[in-house]
Amino acid sequence: MDKTRMQQYMSQMRAMFNKHALYSDESPQYQIPFEPNPGDTVKIRFRTLKNNVDAVYFISGSTRAQMQVGLVRNGFDYYEIEIPVGNEPIRYFFEIQAGRVVCYYNKLGVTRELQEMYSFGIIPGFHTPDWAKGAVMYQIFVDRFCNGDPSNDVLTGEYSYIGEQVNKVDDWNRFPEQMDVRNFYGGDLQGVIDKMDYLQDLGVQVIYLNPVFVSPSNHKYDIQDYDYIDPHFGKIVSDEGDLLWPGDKDNTRATRYIDRVTNRANLEASNELFIHLVEEAHKRGMKVHAWFNPYRVSTNTKPSTIAALNRTAYQTPSSVYVQHPEWVRISGDRFVLDPGIPEVRDWITKVVTEVVANYAVDGVQFDDYFYAESPGSALNDSQTWRQYGQGFASKADWRRHNTQQLIVQVSRAIKQTKPNVEFGVSPAGVWRNRSFDPAGSDTRGAAAYDESYADTRQWVQQGLLDYIAPQIYWPFSRDAARYDVLTKWWADVVKPTHTRLYIGIAFYKVAEPSRNEPDWTVQGGVPELKKQLDLNESMPQIQGTILFRENYLNQPQTQQAVNYLKSRWGS
Repeated sequence: MDKTRMQQYMSQMRAMFNKHALYSDESPQYQIPFEPNPGDTVKIRFRTLKNNVDAVYFISGSTRAQMQVGLVRNGFDYYEIEIPVGNEPIRYFFEIQAGRVVCYYNKLGVTRELQEMYSFGIIPGFHTPDWAKGAVMYQIFVDRFCNGDPSNDVLTGEYSYIGEQVNKVDDWNRFPEQMDVRNFYGGDLQGVIDKMDYLQDLGVQVIYLNPVFVSPSNHKYDIQDYDYIDPHFGKIVSDEGDLLWPGDKDNTRATRYIDRVTNRANLEASNELFIHLVEEAHKRGMKVHAWFNPYRVSTNTKPSTIAALNRTAYQTPSSVYVQHPEWVRISGDRFVLDPGIPEVRDWITKVVTEVVANYAVDGVQFDDYFYAESPGSALNDSQTWRQYGQGFASKADWRRHNTQQLIVQVSRAIKQTKPNVEFGVSPAGVWRNRSFDPAGSDTRGAAAYDESYADTRQWVQQGLLDYIAPQIYWPFSRDAARYDVLTKWWADVVKPTHTRLYIGIAFYKVAEPSRNEPDWTVQGGVPELKKQLDLNESMPQIQGTILFRENYLNQPQTQQAVNYLKSRWGS
């Protein structure tokens, strides 16, 4: 063969079929227009390696139409087809032929098996609010954020919590203790207000606060009610009474504490300050979301905690522990509400509704503590199951039904009260493992569906949530629950829905030594953090990132990562 013919042969010879070059998704590059209205014509694109396949077919229902190359760029062919859009959602996938090779492409990528649930989708008329596209959310653990009003600081010896007196911490750079829950740094709502300009300069668009209601702990997850802001975060205008003597653990003698958190003048002044905070946030175009742990009553069951809960009988309102002891159970070594009781779900819904109606919040967010059991402390809801579980195949199905009912009730109540207030959930990162359900993720982690009895995927599919923020607190190298695997799985879940997706990142693990997750310590955790943020920003389904939690931005071990974030986000 002469040289000319050899060159001609080689130039015309097609490269071996490259499945890795195949690509499409629901982004603006592959669906044009990105968010079509009924009556529009949408151009769908599919990418292959240049001159590498024989044919690409667009398949939707009974339609099977061959696509044509409409664009060639950077060594790739982009096959295109235009389809009319009506009022009904459209589900589609692709068939690729290359010689004797026939394969399909859907949300899972290249596959030989067709599963309808993984088809791409178009929802005519759906438009993501502009403010939510790429929004920067900022979570604030109030006690560790900024001390704007020293007069409301928790004082050393003010009261006893979990068997020991509380302490006021002056050194904000000190490392946390084992029981740091009773150490108070003095952060408050005035501190948040004072830092509003700082938050605005960071580019923050949505603020959501850890619980801020009356509670003896620094994190406020064991609140006594949702009626009043804790005056230690708010305003103390009446400050009478005495501190405990050293070694004294009897809170009946903690008269200064009792006056601070029960005096109506303090409670109402604190509520007014919170209203002012929301107004200041709104002036700067920020959003404020209220955080709830719907079932939790306390963080432990120690005698001192029981005594503290019982003393609320003399307060107005008293703790639900006192008001409805018949609703309270023990689970995960905590006092919790039994969600199998319809009146419990109604009460939680009423509490959320009161907050939405009486405070200028922009959203409500539930934490992932649903049926939160532990091996040695399972929820004893046998009596409730016997009373209300008729008609369910298993107790697990009944439990999931209970939480499903709560989510439905709260979602509807919020929209009926204030339609513009958003509802979101921050669930455990794993919905179900693929070994239990083919629709699950390729993981081996604790699954919300099977262990917390929360069908978080269904809430997205049914349109009950405005947003979901799964806690994907593992690195890329954690085989049991890889960050990239879970992030892509959640992105696929929200694709055909109206629910926005934010990803929760474990900033609290940065630079912390770990045998199972050593990547967090490499170069101060920056490479791992960069990979996670790069992935988030590369996927159009992900609307933002949540760093848990704010206090770790101030820890010495995270400063290399903090500096990286500042350089990345331009602040």
